[in-house]
Amino acid sequence: MNWWKSKFKKKFIKELEEYFNVSSNFILEETIEWTSYTKIKPTEFASNLPTIQWFCYKIWIHRDTFYEWLKQAEDKEYTKNDKEDKKKLSDTYKKAKENQENIWLQNSLKWLYSPAFAIFLWKNVFWYKDKTETESAIEIKIENKQLLDSLIEE
Repeated sequence: MNWWKSKFKKKFIKELEEYFNVSSNFILEETIEWTSYTKIKPTEFASNLPTIQWFCYKIWIHRDTFYEWLKQAEDKEYTKNDKEDKKKLSDTYKKAKENQENIWLQNSLKWLYSPAFAIFLWKNVFWYKDKTETESAIEIKIENKQLLDSLIEE
């Protein structure tokens, strides 16, 4: 039996879209009362970062199965019936990853994530790399002038 037909349901595409369609943060208001003084203090918190792992748990599949669906969707060898579903799954996944990255970026810029966690996500989830520049000073001492001249001529 084809794995696509055995486990995949069209409703998963809509559920994926809904699961990843979250705001990057939320605000809770705390009321501070002191004698005749009342103040409402808004505090901003990071929303839970949606992940493919948690989405897969919610629809009760292993993430390997989900990634296999994506692999099949990217293969471009569609049957007439599942072409639209596979394309929609692939597009929805790409949009979900973009939203996940946006949530990370917005919450990192607002310091709602610790710097260590933000950097961890940056490198391990979104595959950004640190740019490293290395300078080296090597001193070569050649005592044989004829050898040096022959090397320069070549």
